[in-house]
Formats: sequence, C-alpha cells, structure tokens
Amino acid sequence: MLLEPAQRDTKRASEEFFRARAGARALRGRLACPAMPKLLRSVMHLALLVLVFAAGWFVAQRAARAGEQAEEAEPEVAAIDPAQMAVPVRTASVREGSLPRTLAFLGVLRASPGAERVLSSRSGGRVSAVHAATGQEVHAGEVLVEFERAPLEAAKASADAELRAAELALESFDAENARRQLELESAVQRAEAESTLAAARVERLAALLADGLAAPKALEEARNAAAQSARDLELAQQARQSWMQKGAELERATRAAALEVRRAAQHEAQALLDAAALKAPADGQLGRFELREGDRLEPGANAGTLLAHAGRELVCGVLPSALPAIRAGQEARWSEAGGRERSGRVLAIGGALDSATGTVEVRIAPDAGAEELPGELVRGEIVLENLAGVLLVPQAALVRARGKSAVVLVGEGGIARVVTLEVLARHADLAAVRGELHAGDVVIVEGAYNLPEGARTVGIVEAPAATPGESK
Repeated sequence: MLLEPAQRDTKRASEEFFRARAGARALRGRLACPAMPKLLRSVMHLALLVLVFAAGWFVAQRAARAGEQAEEAEPEVAAIDPAQMAVPVRTASVREGSLPRTLAFLGVLRASPGAERVLSSRSGGRVSAVHAATGQEVHAGEVLVEFERAPLEAAKASADAELRAAELALESFDAENARRQLELESAVQRAEAESTLAAARVERLAALLADGLAAPKALEEARNAAAQSARDLELAQQARQSWMQKGAELERATRAAALEVRRAAQHEAQALLDAAALKAPADGQLGRFELREGDRLEPGANAGTLLAHAGRELVCGVLPSALPAIRAGQEARWSEAGGRERSGRVLAIGGALDSATGTVEVRIAPDAGAEELPGELVRGEIVLENLAGVLLVPQAALVRARGKSAVVLVGEGGIARVVTLEVLARHADLAAVRGELHAGDVVIVEGAYNLPEGARTVGIVEAPAATPGESK
C-alpha cells in the first residue's frame, strides 16, 4: 500500500515521456521537408535533442523521488543484540600435543636402477628345453632354460685329466729334483776325471817328445783335448751350481703355476657345466623372454630380462620452493592399491626442473615389504618435522576473520569471541596453531561462520576430537 503513490507517479512520468518522444518524431518528420532551409533544420534538430534529454531527466527524477518516499515509508527492522542471541553450536577442546608437519605429494612407483636384470648364460649352446615364457612369475633359482650338456661334459672331463696331470707333476718334483742333482753331480765327476786324464796325457807326451819318441802333432792334439776337458768340467760345475741355487725352485714354481692354471680351467669347465641350466637370479616377472627349443645362444648373449620384485623407488615432483625443507632420510608415507599403508625414506633430491610441471624430482626408497608393479600412482606425504608441545584444534574449527585464520572461542556464559592465530601445520583432521589460546579452551567446530562477536551460544555439545599427535 505504501508503494502505490510512487508507482502511479512513475507510470504517469513514463506516459509523458513517450508522448513527448512521439511528438518529437512527428516534428522531425515535418522538419525533414526539403523546402526548409538547412540552418533552420539544424536549429530544430538541436531543439529536439534538448527536449528529449529534458524529458528523460524529468522521468529519472520522478522515479528517484518515488523510491525515496517508498523507503521512508517502510518500517525499520530493529537490530538484534548479539548478547540476546541463542545460537546452537558444536564445540571441541583445545589440547596440547605433537603433530607432524608434512608435504603432500602425488608419486609413481618405478623400478629402481638395479631391479631390471639381464638374463644370460656363461656356457650358452643349443637350447634343449624351455621352462618359462614372457610375463611369467618366477622364483629365485627356478630353471628357465636347459642347454645341451654333452659338449660341456666332455670339456669338463678333459679339464679334470689335465688337472690331475699337473698335480702329479708337482707331487713328483722332489723325486725328480733328487735325480737331477745326482745326474749333475755325476756329470761334474766325469768331467773332472776326463780333465785329469787329459792333463796327464799332455805331460806324458811332452816327456816323450823331449826324448824324440813322440811327434809334436800328437802333443798339440793332447793339449787341445785337455783344454776341451777343462771347459767341459767348468760347464758341468756351472750347471750343478745353477740348478742348486735357482733351477730347482724355478722348476717347482713353474709346475705349481701350471697346477693353478689347470685348476682354474677345471673350475671354469665345472661352472660352464653348471650354467647349462639358466636359472632365475631373483623373484620377479619375466619382461622379455623369447628363447625356443633348438635355438643357439652364444655365451654371455642377452637371453631376456627379469623385473625383480625387490627394487622399487617412489618418484614424486615437488615445487622448488619446498626443496629447502626436504632432506635425505626423512620419512615418507603413502597408500598403495587396496589401501595398504607403506612407508620409506627420502633417497635423493634434485635434478633438472621439469618444464612441463615446474617441479623437481624427489626419489623415495620404500621400506622392505611386498612390492607393487611399476607404474602405480600413489598419494602420500613427506614428514618434514614433528612439532612437539603445540596447541591442537580440529581443522573444522578454523575460520577466516579479518583476512586471517581464526577460531571462535566459547567463553563464560557461552559468549563467542573470535581469536586470530597462526596455523603451523595441518595433518589428518587436526591443526597445530599458535595464538592467544590455552589447552582446555573450548572452540566452535560447527556454527562458527558469520557468528558475530559476543553472540551467546547454547546447546553446546562436545565434539569427539582426535588424540593429540595421532597420525591418520
């Protein structure tokens, strides 16, 4: 009812405006006569514009006055005193405890550098049997491939025979050494006797030549024979001395070295025979394995790959601004498929900045346990530090007040009071805070938004809160 006069005035002003506009159009049509002078038409157009603007201003003023009159006519609503309110809320108590400060991440499991094993055989040869295929799960020591054994067994028998011969040669050295010494000693004695006999013959022929009973040529030949006997004696003595001083030990060392060579060859032949069956080096899954019966594999050639179950690392990306807080050895926690909780330690930080994501790679080594296949995405957190002796409030109690984090305290008589504070860390459903709070204070967890300062709360119900320091 109070708005009806204003509405009638607005309607009347609108009708006057449109009548004026219609008259202006009619006048403009008459003024468009080609016989009218150009200057007169310009003056009439200007007067028409002034008339239109004046009509619009008049309508706007009438509408504004009508709105003011309507507002003045509306009855004022009385403001409610916050102290007279009775707002039902849900509350919880402030507690003191510890809380980890964490950094959340999204990572992917991948095989560590040593998890992928290349399968090869020392012996090689023609494949006689295949017991596995690509993608098969195998266990450490399980036979994957068998090779023909006949050539390897023949090589092993030959190596055994050569080893036995070398052992006998070394074992018989002492007897051979004694025999060798006797031979050398006999040679020296024989040379000494021949040298003495040659010298005596020279003396006898010299006496006969002096008596004219021997020819000078016979004496010369005797002297040459004596000189040769003396040289033979010297050589025999040198051979005996060389054998006694160095020759015997050198021969022993040579035979011992030959024995080691034959022993190594025998071990290698045995190893090749053992390698006639290619076995899985660890528990895992065959990634590539395409050998078939009748194929020939060269010694040391690539026979396939095995992705070991043990050997995973978790890789995640963090912003460069968070790197100063991350250190090697910090604990990390995450959930794998099926909700299984896992943990590990930060292994390495750094590397090149990923231009696509703007993050830097962080590698985490999982603790011992069952390993998932590479490529699985996981969500987790790195524990940067453990805040001890801090005040804990439910995260549901945090609100914004004057552009800052705050909580609403419930004081005496249920009166609400807003307290700004600093949030130190958030974890699970708790927050570690610092401000004008004390352990035991009661904060509102439901109903705090838009609650005026000093409002009275009723129906206070204590909300169950997590244990301080509890990790979820």
